[in-house]
Order: sequence, then structure tokens, then C-alpha cells
Amino acid sequence: MRFFFATKKLFFLLSILSAYQCAQAATGPRFLWIDPRDPARSNLSAGDLDQIRSEGINALLFPALFEGRIRYSSNLLPAPSNSWDLPTQLRLAREQGFEVGLYFQTFIHGGVPTDPSHIARLHPEWLSYRGDGMALKDFFSKGKESQPHLDGFFFDPGIPRVGEYLTGILTEALERFSPDWVVLDQVRYPFPEPAYEGTGVWEQPYGYHPIPRLSFKEKNGFDPLVGKENVGVGGSQSTQSEVDSGGMDLWNEERRGFVDAFVQRVHELLIASYPRSKLATVGHPDPFLARRTLFQDWPRWIERGWIQAAILPNHLDGIMPPEGLEVVAPSIRERIWLAGSMPLDQSPAAFLSTEGDAAAGWIFFENRPNGFEPEPVEAPPSESLVRTLNEDPVVVAQSEVLESDQVWEPKSKVESPRVYTAEIRALYGFDPSTPPFDRLNPEGVVEKLQDLG
Repeated sequence: MRFFFATKKLFFLLSILSAYQCAQAATGPRFLWIDPRDPARSNLSAGDLDQIRSEGINALLFPALFEGRIRYSSNLLPAPSNSWDLPTQLRLAREQGFEVGLYFQTFIHGGVPTDPSHIARLHPEWLSYRGDGMALKDFFSKGKESQPHLDGFFFDPGIPRVGEYLTGILTEALERFSPDWVVLDQVRYPFPEPAYEGTGVWEQPYGYHPIPRLSFKEKNGFDPLVGKENVGVGGSQSTQSEVDSGGMDLWNEERRGFVDAFVQRVHELLIASYPRSKLATVGHPDPFLARRTLFQDWPRWIERGWIQAAILPNHLDGIMPPEGLEVVAPSIRERIWLAGSMPLDQSPAAFLSTEGDAAAGWIFFENRPNGFEPEPVEAPPSESLVRTLNEDPVVVAQSEVLESDQVWEPKSKVESPRVYTAEIRALYGFDPSTPPFDRLNPEGVVEKLQDLG
């Protein structure tokens, strides 16, 4: 989860929001994040839940899709061997009177895809491109000094199949667990690296996968990627003036629309099929940066009724201007939750007794200096990491990729006999029409199964 940051920034947010929030927050959700990597939290008992309740917590947030991997036994994705018994955890929590939420990372995932269940290994073809044409999956073949983007692996929201895939995972979890809340995180584009270097450059360099570029070109008549080569998708030419004269604004609005469309899609899914579940999204505390650079327009999502809450975490120093929330309407501010680490010098109950009215809801992360600390993950050398991905780049004409289906899939280097769907069912005992195998031809399904072991 990308919003584990210094506690002091939580109090910075409090100073911004306390003047705006209403007293109804006293009875709002007060979630405790249950870290699936913490042995002490992997098997909650009734005694554990009693102790948690005594701290002023009335809701529990369980990760379902976290760091690129599903965290329960799923029919759609292979689960890691250390997955917890989520149905039992949810049942116990409900019996004890807690609200329960499921947490899903969406377009950005951390971790290292050495596990075959990591989404970056299953679908490296969905990783985004920078404006210079570099794909995230290409970073791992440039020597040991290369590394993934600061945020993690970014799956391009402009690829329709990505949204379909994530919605399929959400649907399975909703069908099985019927949570009170669905919390979506990383519903945005990455932070540009220069923003952290103090350069003042805030343009979004990602999102240039050929699929959204082609979609944009078909609607607007030019390719948004104008680089050194000045050649667009399909070999077309785009002039610099086309991009400079309002073209970049159109492209930014297009990318923002991809994220909006996903949030709206999840909202409509809940309304139509799972009305008891409410939707919240994590948002950057600066609404200007969120909308302009991260394409995460959470105030508008609240206005349109797509989400019931925006969760503002305490972030790194220097990226939360104090005036950022002053322009947000009261009707939006009253739906803002705060997220941060548990105070070290007082219990959450004591903290909430004095500060609880400052937000409509809360999410706390345990901060136990003498307790659990997640084991750091050491990335393997980039050459080894490349070999963990399930494909060599498919060498085909760009137009062939873009004009076929919406995804790239691995192709065998050796021509194999034709495989039929009935044979796959008989051999492997499963339905190849379900994700992540749907949209693949039968040969592709077999290759995918072989990649998964």
C-alpha cells in the first residue's frame, strides 16, 4: 500500500481539515488496516478483535488485491502460498460487530514479480509507456542499475482490457464476500520523478502505450506522442504545433477520462449488483496535483456520486500545499477521510476522543516499533527479473498489434499443432473463457497455463 508515510503529515492534514468537517464524523468508520504480511494479524481471534475494538476501531480493512497479487483463494488468479483465510477473517469480524472493507490496488502495483501470481508477470503487455517510448517492462533489460518506476508497475488505464480485468477481480470478491466498503487505491497515473526533485515539472510522462495513442488519434486526427523521431502510430506524422496548440490539453483530458471511466464503471457495478457495498477511493491530498498531473479527479467523483468517500493519506514532505483544500466545496469536504499511522504517544481511542471530529472517517495503520515490520523485498538483478516475465516481446508490426485485439499476448516461437477449446477443458479441467484466459486463442491459453506452471 503506497500511503504508509510519516505520522506527522497526518496532523498537517488535520490542521487543514478540522475547520471544515462536521460533527457527524464521531460515528463514522474508523478502520484498522490489516496487513496481510503481519503474522500477528494473519489469524485474528475473538480476543484480538476485542482488543482492537477497545482502541476505538469499528471497522477493519482487508487487502484483497495488494502488491500485484490476489490475497485470497481465487478462481481468476493464482494466489500466493501464504494467502490468508479471508472468509473466516470476515466472518469473525462481522460476528464481533465490525464493518468490513476490501482494499484493491488498481493501476499501480509494488512488489517484485518473481512470484508467478504477480500481475506484472501475468500481463507485462499492459505495462505503460513513457513519452520517450520506453515501456516499464523495458526498464528491466537495461542493466543492473535500472529499476521500475518510483511508484511501482503502472498498468495503462487506456487499455480497455486492464479495466475489464480489474473489474472481473472486483466482481468475484464482491460476489463472495459482500463487503460494506470497497476501497480502491492507486486509481491514478504515477508521480513524475521530477516532482520529487524540486524541478517544478509536473507533466505526466506516462500513458503512451500504443493502444490509447491509437484511440486518441482516431478521435482527434493526430498522435499525442511527438518525440525526437516525430513519427506517430502507424508511421503517421504529427507536427509539434498540433500538440502545442491545445493538443496536450486534449491528451491530458483523454488520460483523465480513462481513470474517470474506471471509477464510474465500478460505481455502476455496485449500484446494479451490489448495492449494500459503498465505494471509497484513495486520493492525493492536493486536488490540483491530483487532477492535473495524476489524472485523479476525486472531487468530481464525489460530486457525481460515484464515490462515498475520498481517503487522503499523509504523504511525503513538500507535496501538500496548505491552500490545496481551501477551494473544495463543503459538500465534498464532508466526505473526506484521513489515513495515517497510529499515534505512538497515545491510543487511537484517546486520539479520536480529541481529533475524531476532524474527518468523516479514518483509516489507521498499526505503528508498533517493537512489533511487526514488513520484511524488505530485495529486487533480483534486472537480467533475472526479465526472465521472470512470461513473454519475450512479440515482434510484430505496430499496426498489427493495434488493429487486432486490445492486448498483446505471448506467441510461441515454434509453430505448434492447432489446439481446440474442448481439448483444453479435457486436459486442464477448467473453463478457458474466464479471466485471465478469455480473449486468448486456444494456443495462447495453453501457453499461459505453461507460464503459470
